[in-house]
Amino acid sequence: MPFALERESSFRRSIRQKSRRAAMNDQYMVSVLAAALSNSTLPYNPTVNGV
Repeated sequence: MPFALERESSFRRSIRQKSRRAAMNDQYMVSVLAAALSNSTLPYNPTVNGV
């Protein structure tokens, strides 16, 4: 999860502070996960992606 916290850029805080905030705020947790998935380096797989 630290990788996801590093990618989230709405706050310039330490990973520890972001982790605590994400644990207490569901909306912030969603933004952390969205940041991690927005530029995902996973390979494209047509069988999974519905093509």
